[in-house]
Amino acid sequence: MTTENVEAWISKLSAESIPVLPQSLQRLAQLRARAEYIRPRDISQAVLHDPMLTLSVLRLLRLQRTDRMLTDITTVEHAVMMMGVDPFFEAFSDLQSIDQVLNGDAVAMNGLMAVVARARHAALHAREWARLRNDIESDEVIIAALLHDLAEMVLWCFAPRLAEQIENRLLADSALRSTDVQFEILGFRLNELELALVKSWELPALLTSLLDDYRVDRPRARNVMLAVELARHAAQGWENPAVADDLRGIQRLIGGSLREVRQRIYATALEAVRDHDWYGQQAPAVWLPPYPVAVDEEAETRAGAQSSRLVLEHAQRVLESDFEDGFWSSGRTLRMGPEGKVLMHGLIALTLHALYKGVAFSRCGYFVIDASGQARAQYLGGSVASSKLAVAPLPVNDTLLSLFGRAGDKPVAWWRGRDDATPVLSLPDAWQRFVTSNGFLLARITTPHGRGLVYADGRRAVTESQFANFQVLCNLLQVRLGESSASPHVSRRR
Repeated sequence: MTTENVEAWISKLSAESIPVLPQSLQRLAQLRARAEYIRPRDISQAVLHDPMLTLSVLRLLRLQRTDRMLTDITTVEHAVMMMGVDPFFEAFSDLQSIDQVLNGDAVAMNGLMAVVARARHAALHAREWARLRNDIESDEVIIAALLHDLAEMVLWCFAPRLAEQIENRLLADSALRSTDVQFEILGFRLNELELALVKSWELPALLTSLLDDYRVDRPRARNVMLAVELARHAAQGWENPAVADDLRGIQRLIGGSLREVRQRIYATALEAVRDHDWYGQQAPAVWLPPYPVAVDEEAETRAGAQSSRLVLEHAQRVLESDFEDGFWSSGRTLRMGPEGKVLMHGLIALTLHALYKGVAFSRCGYFVIDASGQARAQYLGGSVASSKLAVAPLPVNDTLLSLFGRAGDKPVAWWRGRDDATPVLSLPDAWQRFVTSNGFLLARITTPHGRGLVYADGRRAVTESQFANFQVLCNLLQVRLGESSASPHVSRRR
């Protein structure tokens, strides 16, 4: 039964044109417009954002392989060099976008984007650890991590209802093993389909060995598996209990102290967050990694919201500083942008970490407000319960804006729950679905890229002290993000 199912899927998928991300089409068009000035490496960097485009490149190269090629080409850059820049663009001039294949299926698009973003996250960790291990051909490890969940991607593309069934079963019962659910619904495990596809499509044998979950006894294969597992677990929140086991496995792979491992993972995770825009509005909200400076080891490593003066004061000092020497993580990870500019999401990660571990808000997140007045969760922090903030776009209507004062000119709002003058039923329906009677805090943030909201709430009623700390942190964040009109003082709504 299993063999027949897998063979049927291979036959079906081999007849399909694998779609690619819309951003990939745009990026390739931009590169093609200046083809005479670009290098194979430029093309490779664009392709490696998209697992499906990476697969298409390797498949095409295999079809064009001649007997004179005595070894497999296992990296995208080498593939472009072998084909030539102009022939590469010609070969991929009629790619199909996933928008065309999914045809407005929002559930399938969201599911696919979650897997694609997770694959990119895994690939970046695999690249960093390969570099630390002096792996000369690190691109092979990157591609293996990028393609590890290929079968799940094609399932969302061509059988989204089956993929949805698997996801819903796992969400309903966290104790279930994903491989068991896959076998129950599909009749085979996705890794079996993946390896069968790789073999049928005659992809490089080296990649096959790195993709096989049962051959992780070798360091390079273990690198891939650890990266894939970390990205999968972190996609459910960085306090997922499995992340602790991942960290110990990574430590054994690359060496160093556990704190150094956390710092490296933090830096790479923030780099992955930079790719959020690549995957469009359908990209799921990103769990920002916890800030890895152990000023209060107990508060920062113990699960759950914590009230730590040390964590809070440290975050305030970093947000107030110019990021000079003295803050390891600031110099290393918050200055990864062009010309060493501070990264917006690095600052937001620090703020959300301080709200969670310093001010004891169990749920917190950062929303981006679009031109239609809809707020969409972009970054999540806090406990796993914060995932409820990302259920749907939230309207920012007049009732919500009124929380910021009669004139709407206060940067911070406090909805006091059952005791507030604005009853919960007056809030937009979408907000009513996840707010509690404990109340919540909102801060408006304006950046050069648009408008945003910082949200925070907890398991207990918001206190005056929490409000004061929230407004200080959010004001510092606003100033640091470069809002010229930011005031050094913010006032509570009366």
